[in-house]
Amino acid sequence: MVSLASPPAVIDVAVGESYSEDSSTASHSSQDLRGRGETPPSKARSAEKVLDKTRQRKAVPGVSGVGTDDTEAIDWEFAAQLKARVVLLKFDCMTKTGEEVPYMGQAGLLRNPKNRDEVKFATCKHNFSTAPNEEGQPEFCEAPHKCVLYDSVTARITIPNTGYEKIPSHAMVLRNGVAWSHGFDLSLGPAINEGTPQEQWPTDPLFCRLLTEFVRKAQPFDVVDEAFSYNVGLKIGIVVHGAGSFNEAFSEVGGTEGIEIDDSWANRTDGMNKLKREKVLGGENVVMIYTGFITKGDDEHHIEYNVNTYKGCSGAIVIVMERGHPDFGKALSVHAGYKKELGSNIGFKLAGAFDRKVW
Repeated sequence: MVSLASPPAVIDVAVGESYSEDSSTASHSSQDLRGRGETPPSKARSAEKVLDKTRQRKAVPGVSGVGTDDTEAIDWEFAAQLKARVVLLKFDCMTKTGEEVPYMGQAGLLRNPKNRDEVKFATCKHNFSTAPNEEGQPEFCEAPHKCVLYDSVTARITIPNTGYEKIPSHAMVLRNGVAWSHGFDLSLGPAINEGTPQEQWPTDPLFCRLLTEFVRKAQPFDVVDEAFSYNVGLKIGIVVHGAGSFNEAFSEVGGTEGIEIDDSWANRTDGMNKLKREKVLGGENVVMIYTGFITKGDDEHHIEYNVNTYKGCSGAIVIVMERGHPDFGKALSVHAGYKKELGSNIGFKLAGAFDRKVW
């Protein structure tokens, strides 16, 4: 969980356009944050998985609170920029019995490659839908979403269409008959800068000022253009504000066996498995840059990759991490989750997304 030692600035603004698409019976990928001192088993909305536990976390020298599993050195100025861009989502879903269930996800602000003055809020659609939990009971997503920057500045954002109910007919086939339940699982809200229509902008002068500060601090990601090639083998990364649960992330790689840590009394006291998980994924309240490679990129809508993830990563921005690439650091997709039938984590493409109807 993000520590809010002092009351943060809070902004209320509607971001999101009305649209009505949904997906099938598979669930989606945000993270239960309930806890009384520790994180309980999560109510996953889709899987998130570590795919290579040999990639291990290290701090980025020169900037606090940022780690990576990249084998290449990351420039501290670039890491500081990513730290300012990542947005942690917190939101509640309501069960039929009236229980509020806290979840989390990720988000970011994106700059239109054709109009640099236009900035939009981006996350996965499943981060604001109504959908069945692990027991098959519906959980109704509620507005607003808390959007937290690393320095704890917080915007309370109401995404129109929050609580929409996904239906099976809107599932999207990824490949080989394997479907993603929420279809094209990418949400782009309306512009949230000074050019935004008045109905989308707070009328209160204080809220306007605070929103401007939020957008300024968030440092929107630049986005690849329509000509971008999603080539297999391209090095990529996802940028995540760490606050989720690692407990189930290692199931596809044989658990934490083989991850070596110092067998000291202090480590045994803290919990060896916990420390092994953190050696790969980092700890809470740390911005992590997880890296890997595109394993399939020729589909019109989605890409597949071997980046490590855990529950709470959905909505994270996927960026180009290939050194020397002309689009290095630019956003190329939004991470959605892990699909077991494909053995891969997947994201939905941002190239051309500003020109299509995406909500």
